[in-house]
This record gives sequence, C-alpha cells and structure tokens, in this order.
Amino acid sequence: MIKINKISPDIQWALGLIETDGYIGYNLNNGKHGWLFIVKVSLKSYNARSIYKLKSIFGIGKIHRDSEDMVTWKVTRFDQIKEIMLPIFEQYELRGIKAHEVAIMKEALDIYESNITREEKTVILKELKSKSTLLCKSHNKNITPFWQKHLNIKDKDAVYSVEDYKNLVPSQKILTELLDPDWLAGFIEGDGSLQINNRLQNVFELGQKYNIFLVLCIHKYFGITADIKIRPDLSYTMFTTKHPNSLELIEKTLTGRMRGIKSFELRLWKYSRATKLKSKKEKAKILLNKIWSRVISIDKE
Repeated sequence: MIKINKISPDIQWALGLIETDGYIGYNLNNGKHGWLFIVKVSLKSYNARSIYKLKSIFGIGKIHRDSEDMVTWKVTRFDQIKEIMLPIFEQYELRGIKAHEVAIMKEALDIYESNITREEKTVILKELKSKSTLLCKSHNKNITPFWQKHLNIKDKDAVYSVEDYKNLVPSQKILTELLDPDWLAGFIEGDGSLQINNRLQNVFELGQKYNIFLVLCIHKYFGITADIKIRPDLSYTMFTTKHPNSLELIEKTLTGRMRGIKSFELRLWKYSRATKLKSKKEKAKILLNKIWSRVISIDKE
C-alpha cells in the first residue's frame, strides 16, 4: 500500500482520471448488514490500460469487466476507503465537483461509525446520498473549496451566472500553479479528445457535465481563444481548438504524462503535427480512426 506523505505524479494523474470517470460514494448493501462505501472508475475496455494503471498506482482494489464491455477498478474495503483513499482526496483536494462527493463520503463515514441506531443511520445516510447527487448536478456549486481557498472567494453560497464564472477565472499564470500537468493528463485521459479532422488539421476537444468553472479554467490554462460552448441548461460545457499555440502547449503538457490508451493517441497526434507530408498525416488519421472505431463499436453493442 502507498504512503500519502507525498502526492506523486502518478497519483495526480489518477486523481485527474477519477475526477472525470470516477465515482466516490456509498450504497445500501441489501445483501449484508450496513452500507458499502465505494471508490471506482469505469472505462470502455479499449482503455483497460488506464484501469490497470490505477490499481498499480494505489496498490488496492479489484478489476472486473461487465457485459457492456466496460472495465472497472473498484475499492470497497472499508479500511482502504477510510485509511488510504479519503486521506489522499483530502490532502490533494479535488478541483472539480467530485469534491462534493468526497465531502459527503467523509460525513457519511462519521455517521456510519457513530453510536446512533442503525435506523437513524439509514435515514441520515439516505438524505446525504440525495444531497450528494443534487450538489454534483447543481451548476451553482462549481466553485469548490479548493477554488474558494486559493482564489479567496468568501461568498460560498452565491448563485453564479456564466459571466460570473468567466470573471472569476484567474490568470493563466495563476492557473499554472493551481492545475498540475499530471492531474490535467489524467483529466484529459478521461474526457479529452485528440483528433485529426478531414482537412488533416490537429484538433483538441474537451467537455464535461456540470463542471462549468473547471472547464473554463482549463480553457484559460491552455490559452484558448475560441469561444467555449455551454448548454442553455448549463448541464454541459465544452471547447474545441486547432490554434497552433494552444496545440503546442497541450502537446507539451501531455507528453510523458499520459498513462492509458491516449498515450498512443498522443503519439499519432504529435506525428501528424510534426510532419508536413499529407500522406503521413492521412496515415496518422487512419490509425486514430481505427482506435475510435473500437469505441464506437463498443457503444453500439
């Protein structure tokens, strides 16, 4: 098992991936007495490499595949949740809305270990679970404790508009101090997309549900000037860029830090950016499309 006195680059990458495709919570365990506390990440099986990397990094948990061709790393042992995963989450501080899931889990663990009756625990834990779902789907809870602390935002209960969020995004210089490159690599491993379009131009795309403020910060971090797209109901935020300066910074940030299938995608993407030969760009695009065709075929099954 790992020691948590230092957050290594591997753990930063893992936490970035957990922020995109992870689940931090608990469920009523109907088959046994009590509640089951869970930390897990589920990915399409084509990116099983990332799942095995997670298990290797933390040294705990189990891996299994399900009928939908997904692969999952899951930690359910109470002692490992309490003594390993929660301390890591608290030490590093998640940047996105999954910080709410961490706070709720910590509160739930305290209730679970308290001396109140089992019936009282059940009532309180069910209420907390509902609260966690609402918090993570509320666009007005995007300013998590990490940002409140580092940006000195004192009104924790403010209701923000999109313009308010944009105005709160700090400078690119400050963001380079607050968003670790390895964490970004893990986040992009989950929800980023490295593409080559039909005009053989390199394209980067990233989108997230509900995480408006965090996506705005990443947009600023990479110096992207193209408009960010936000759904009218504020449930999804995304951006796309093919600007050379931004692509160069993205490439520099990700190089040597990707640990899953996107490490191979990145090599193809960099190869396409580096060459001026149309034939080589087309070859890189074909290979990238073959990788993506595996994802599409899995989704259709």
